[in-house]
Amino acid sequence: MGKRPYHQHKRAQQADRTRQRIIEAARSVLMEAPFVAINLETVAKRAGVARSTIYTLFGSRLGLFEAMAQDFRDRGGFQAIQAAFTLPDARDILNQSLEAAVHLYMKEGRLWRALQLQAEIDPDAATLTSHENHDRIGGMHYLAQLLEQQGYMRAGVTVTEAGQVLAVLSDFVVYDQLTMTMGLTADQLLAHLLLITQCFMRPE
Repeated sequence: MGKRPYHQHKRAQQADRTRQRIIEAARSVLMEAPFVAINLETVAKRAGVARSTIYTLFGSRLGLFEAMAQDFRDRGGFQAIQAAFTLPDARDILNQSLEAAVHLYMKEGRLWRALQLQAEIDPDAATLTSHENHDRIGGMHYLAQLLEQQGYMRAGVTVTEAGQVLAVLSDFVVYDQLTMTMGLTADQLLAHLLLITQCFMRPE
């Protein structure tokens, strides 16, 4: 009775370690050459596994990209964005979710930048980034609805317009431009983003 669960647990632990090793290998391969489509043979060799193991653990090439995206969220603290959306006050959600997004990009921006570049040449990476952007834009539209329902929107501004502004402000491309090109710190970037939200928010 005791041996089977123990062996199953050990196998699961081993699979998790192998899975993480492959993700680490894929991250390093991607960040070394983001303009070159990821070669799974190279990833497998770096991780010390057979190429077939990648398909066994991730199901497909897209599955590996999705696992990398989840790893990006875990490392960057995406949980803080999720936690912000549980707050009752929409203005607090706005402030805290943008702050968490800035810190997420600050911590894991190099990987996400590489994924964005990879999406230009790799259909699976493009599918991943498209899904991620779709979810992000949907979340920003939902936030705009909350802001409108709680009376925070300026008169004459529609939910669609506010959602579009929020979608732009939460886009990695904006973060990348303001930090890489203009050299803003995390605090400066957040202050800029919150200033822009005043275009559709009522004064406090």
